[in-house]
Amino acid sequence: MSPTGAMFHKLFNFMSASLAHEAPTEQISEPPPASPTQVVEDYDYGGRLETIRHKEYPQLYNASSQLKTVFLDHAGSTLYAASHIRAQTEEMLTTIPANPHSNHPGSQWARDKIEQARDRLLEFFGTTSRDYALVFTANATAAIRLAGELTPMSKDGTFCYTSAAHTSVVGLRGIAAELGAIVRPVEFDDLDDIIRPEHTNGVSLVAYPTQCNFSGERFPWDVAEKVVRRFPIHVDADGGKDDGGHPPWWVLVDAAAYASSSPLNLGALHTGPDFVVVSMYKIFGAPTGVGALLVRRSSVPFLRPKRFFGGGTVNMLSFDHMWQQFRADIEARLEDGTVNFQAIASLHHALDAHTRNFGSMAIVRQHTAAITQYAVNSMNALCHDNGRSLCTIYGHCGAEFGPTVALNLKDVNGGFIGHIEVERLAVMAGVALRTGRFCNPGAARRWLDLTTLDLIRYASLGYACGDDNDVIAGKP
Repeated sequence: MSPTGAMFHKLFNFMSASLAHEAPTEQISEPPPASPTQVVEDYDYGGRLETIRHKEYPQLYNASSQLKTVFLDHAGSTLYAASHIRAQTEEMLTTIPANPHSNHPGSQWARDKIEQARDRLLEFFGTTSRDYALVFTANATAAIRLAGELTPMSKDGTFCYTSAAHTSVVGLRGIAAELGAIVRPVEFDDLDDIIRPEHTNGVSLVAYPTQCNFSGERFPWDVAEKVVRRFPIHVDADGGKDDGGHPPWWVLVDAAAYASSSPLNLGALHTGPDFVVVSMYKIFGAPTGVGALLVRRSSVPFLRPKRFFGGGTVNMLSFDHMWQQFRADIEARLEDGTVNFQAIASLHHALDAHTRNFGSMAIVRQHTAAITQYAVNSMNALCHDNGRSLCTIYGHCGAEFGPTVALNLKDVNGGFIGHIEVERLAVMAGVALRTGRFCNPGAARRWLDLTTLDLIRYASLGYACGDDNDVIAGKP
């Protein structure tokens, strides 16, 4: 076996042992502070971890009950529980879920399931329908786009997005530019100064992730609270709001990555964001095709009027005149057409399975944090025979990071090994990884030292994100 091949064997042996919670068969250069067994003893869901894995995730095992896949792509899409899928299948075979816009029993059943799912999800996210409206969308990207369309940005306003933002958040700059707003990419630490009254003009939007999907770096939830504190809503003697009722800055938080392994607890915030975006399959594994936009109730009266409307969103409309009357409740007003009612109904089983298996998101956070710390310590200790580090990890020092570890591997001479080769060998070893730039241009620019000129030059040469050109001129 070549030296590089031997190091791959060592790394993938470590990955397999970490998930299976067994001792690695080959020692790493320096033993990490905690072993996988110690991690499990502290955070193993009350001693049930192995039982949960075998019972709820049979897709990980072969016919002989041996682990066939080490699944490490939870940030892309986590695994669904078997009890969730079985319960959903049984329900679909014994019930007639029908279009909720009809009125027969199947339709009423679907309507009830949808509204009950709203309430259960709001409780899951630590809030209630009094403070937030939960609007179902096709996915997190659709929720982000809807939030951008609803924000009343003005021509003298600004759209700020941070360098850790997902491509879908960056994509809002097209909407902002169309409205005449200034588009301003920034670092998160710059926001404190940007949202000061003396630096604010017009109605503006700031959008950022509370966890970077590339590196796992986490960011505070307090931007909306700072905005309200700096732009207090004045109330006149009769109790009416005399300044328009909403600060000039609107706040959108992309919580899709964060919510997959940590509790939101929106009710604990002094002032929550105007918009919060989540994805169902990133939390529960299934269903796909369902996201949600949480809209702060106090912000609803100041939303930008809809331009497009679909079936189910209006009380009445004229065919031949520009007149329509929208439904009063914001959820029905914003959910154009028929929502994915079968998938939404299955969320009840997803929530049941999640609670039964893991107890709470707080426990999930403890478990994932412990494994992440063990993984980072272990991979930092992996070295070639000449002492050079095998892993270059992006982040996980200084700031707070969630359970996502972004890394590149290096050969014995210190050169980067392309992710295509890494993934090929990982597949051969039964390890499922996510490789590439993960639809996060700002984080890739920061951690991989990629400039805009680099990207323009690569594009002119015919390179594209997702192709096989993984190392160009020595750069990953």
